Amino acid sequence: MKGDFSRDSFDPAKHFDRLLLQQGRVLTDADFNEQGAIQRELLRAFVVDLVGRRWRVGEGFAIGGATADDFTIGAGRCWLGGLPFETWLSRRWERQADRFALELTGERETMVAMHRRLALANLADLDPPALLYALLFTHPTPPERIAAARLGA
Repeated sequence: MKGDFSRDSFDPAKHFDRLLLQQGRVLTDADFNEQGAIQRELLRAFVVDLVGRRWRVGEGFAIGGATADDFTIGAGRCWLGGLPFETWLSRRWERQADRFALELTGERETMVAMHRRLALANLADLDPPALLYALLFTHPTPPERIAAARLGA
């Protein structure tokens, strides 16, 4: 994550459960960041202890509409290692949105340039592992979107 942070001092191996502020001492962003990290780690451990390392809520992440070229991933929440993964849009919806934008504007090269800039600015994974792509990616990869824009998808 980009930002101007003084330090990232959280270490789960230390097993801290709180951070105490001292009267008369200067507060830093690291104090608050570490307390947040402690609480996040405690919540993650609690979820793992309570329900196990992986589970899903309702139809979250259910695979549907599978064809030779495409499939959908159901909206919802899935927990892996005590951390939530959420998906709200399927890749199909994103492809439809891209097609609509191209039909509306006819600006193929502008869309190609936009996806290139977004990929560089966000340090996008241009070739993610297939399993991660299938489970976690709600959008087509930048190379897929650029190829579709060039074809006028």
